[in-house]
Amino acid sequence: MPRGDARNIQIRFNLTEAEALKLKANLEESGAPSRTAFLRAVALGPGWNTKLPAWRELAFLRSELKRQGENLNQIARVLNQAKKGGIDPALFFEIRDQIIPIYNENTSLSAAIKDQLDRLKK
Repeated sequence: MPRGDARNIQIRFNLTEAEALKLKANLEESGAPSRTAFLRAVALGPGWNTKLPAWRELAFLRSELKRQGENLNQIARVLNQAKKGGIDPALFFEIRDQIIPIYNENTSLSAAIKDQLDRLKK
């Protein structure tokens, strides 16, 4: 949108309950930062807002990293329980030392993706 162009036209429409649920699901899947941004991109067609595919991809990557982080937490929990149960200390530290860098990288990537999503919202 060229500078100085104000969005001063409001468009309203009604949906059925089923349509509203479908809209909500599509909005969440898109990764768009707001319903307005999503509807504007859909209404104005492809190429109008090139940020929407980036939102979608980054949102997907962030959810994947979240799942991986949850899996790492489960592994750490089992490892700590095994340590209490008498696992070989050398094996415990070897596994722990392999998990920590993966966890740190996961956390770092997730934060970077969040930053990018926040920038795309602007």
